[in-house]
Amino acid sequence: MTKTTTGTVTLSGANTYTGGTTISAGTLAIGNASALGTSTVTVASGATLDLSSTAFDVTKLAGTGNIASGGVFSYTSAASATVANAFTGSAAFNKSGTGTLTLSGDSRYSGGTTLSAGTLAVGSNTRSAPAHSRSPAARCRPAAAHARSRTVFP
Repeated sequence: MTKTTTGTVTLSGANTYTGGTTISAGTLAIGNASALGTSTVTVASGATLDLSSTAFDVTKLAGTGNIASGGVFSYTSAASATVANAFTGSAAFNKSGTGTLTLSGDSRYSGGTTLSAGTLAVGSNTRSAPAHSRSPAARCRPAAAHARSRTVFP
């Protein structure tokens, strides 16, 4: 599915398509976790994926567009990955996979961060709310390209 027009389109039902989703312009809002099918979601610069209150696995993301949410962003993989999208809104971010997740976009989300396992590397413009939790085995560090970055945990 490709969204190419300005304005907002909302997908509220479950979908089973496998060809991927591309948001080239405007906003694509989803109303449930299965609305985007099973493949990658590419959000172009200037476009927005609005997750409302839906949980979303960030491993499905590509591109550099905005991800607005009041739901939960999650990363549960043992593999390492980099996400260049900008996360915004009142969403929470949960990282429980043992791999390294690098957030390199200009993210400003307010729902807090939970780091249960692995490593969360953040770029210089990633900020979240003061409420954070981290398990003793997990690490948070600046991304290599942003050695002078602020981390989300003290």
